[in-house]
Amino acid sequence: MLTSAKLGLAALMAALLLSTAVSTAPANRLSVSNQAIRATWNNLEFTAPGVFTVRCRVTLEGSFHERTFSKSHGSLIGAVSRAFVKEESCVNGLAQPKRLPWHITFESFTGTLPRMRSVRLLLSRFRFLLRFSSPIVRCEYGTASDNIIIDASLREDGEVLGFAPVEGSNTISREEPSDLLCPATGRVIGPEGQMMLLATTDRIRITLI
Repeated sequence: MLTSAKLGLAALMAALLLSTAVSTAPANRLSVSNQAIRATWNNLEFTAPGVFTVRCRVTLEGSFHERTFSKSHGSLIGAVSRAFVKEESCVNGLAQPKRLPWHITFESFTGTLPRMRSVRLLLSRFRFLLRFSSPIVRCEYGTASDNIIIDASLREDGEVLGFAPVEGSNTISREEPSDLLCPATGRVIGPEGQMMLLATTDRIRITLI
């Protein structure tokens, strides 16, 4: 009887230890509620302070490669396959996306696990043509080494509340062919946009697993 009691106690302790190990194990992957995504900004700015500021409504469409991905810096997790600018919405010029697809990689997160406050994604291999009518100037921006970090702010349940370029990690460089009047660098600035499931108004969720 004593032996059975000892065996039962040992089994209980083992189960408790296993349960504790599982509950305290760090989550090393992220999950997205949907792979097909659309990101929109009503007023995305392309600016070189003191030289030009072009504002346009911009929409990016693409997908995550998988529903789950590693929480590892530099992991290639998706691509932007289509980009649109609503030309009639533009102020002080026009912006035209070029050279698709663009790459999306995982950069980092903010907050203390398990509560993430935002997920930072890096956009690379992009290019934009900016045109100004007075005078007529054509500037292409986006070199092979350019990266823009986008901060996706999250609710407690992982729903993406907003989506904006991170100041200090939003520089774009002049690429050829460009007119001589084009500044060597500019920036992409915007108020928070929206990230949703493609062709719907459903917000995307990003959660730890």
